[in-house]
Amino acid sequence: MAVPHYPIRAFIKFSVTAQLTADLTGHSLATFVDRPGERPDRGQLAPAQEDRYSPLVAAASTSLDLELLRDLLQTALQSDHHPELYEAYPTQAEARAVEQAVIVAIVETYKTIKLNQLQPQVQNLNALL
Repeated sequence: MAVPHYPIRAFIKFSVTAQLTADLTGHSLATFVDRPGERPDRGQLAPAQEDRYSPLVAAASTSLDLELLRDLLQTALQSDHHPELYEAYPTQAEARAVEQAVIVAIVETYKTIKLNQLQPQVQNLNALL
């Protein structure tokens, strides 16, 4: 009988934080991931090269909005938002593919929210609050 594989939510949290840090600072990060039952993985995480986020990088204070990130992670990792995170997969590759899809979704959501906050209309409305 095959051992079921599950996406690892702690790895998703780590990867989202690392990717956003690399993207906002513009610097590659060395990574070390030690998954249960696998050989440790050492690598480099390069910043994304997306022009549409260049205003965000230019305006960033090179620090993450940790409150926003915490809220996004809490919401995204709930079973009603990503039920696929709570399913068993026959192979580790399938579980990793699910992890990667969720990581990309969370990173994109964070960047979209932060870009929207940079718009003058949004800043004016926030100033009224």
